[in-house]
Amino acid sequence: MFRANTLRMPGESFKSFHEITAPDPRNVHWVLVDRITGARRQITLTDVHADLEALELSESVPIHIREHFLTARHLALYSWFVYSFHMPAQTQALASLEYALRERFAELGFVVPTSLRNQLEYAIKHRLLRNERFRDWPGHGVDQENADWEWLNSWAQRLPESISYMRNEFAHGTFAVLPYGTLLRLIADAINQLYDQEMLRNSVVSVP
Repeated sequence: MFRANTLRMPGESFKSFHEITAPDPRNVHWVLVDRITGARRQITLTDVHADLEALELSESVPIHIREHFLTARHLALYSWFVYSFHMPAQTQALASLEYALRERFAELGFVVPTSLRNQLEYAIKHRLLRNERFRDWPGHGVDQENADWEWLNSWAQRLPESISYMRNEFAHGTFAVLPYGTLLRLIADAINQLYDQEMLRNSVVSVP
């Protein structure tokens, strides 16, 4: 589900003082594509900041979880200057998701196995997390008649395996990273859903 990249720089060294605010040259590999015209241009720091600024968690999410995720957003922002910050940014974001799941389930009185994969499977099974509430769900704007709805409707069900795999990769050391904001956007959407009262009322769990 996720396509990671491993752009290593041979002989990378500690930045000199005058290079501190210089973009990491590996960021020139990222481009934005206009879906209408097909035109391409190199990504800029302004683009990165705008994408990450849009990942604000809802005020319904407890402040300590919002601040935990804010660290991931800041790390992702500064990966513009140090490309390898992508990995700790995504590791921190995954930890924020685990934190939110654990806290929310405890708050609601749900007894759920502690592994990330099991918690995500529980949340999806009981409709606390839903396809259509993720911004990156491929079903948004598709041709209603010709779409592969069997695949689209099972999209969220594949998230537990994909996310837990990425979490284990980052935890045990890897150079793999995902494009700017991809994983963080998914996690922001998941955390916001967990604390959405309307979502909770429409779930298939009984609220204590």
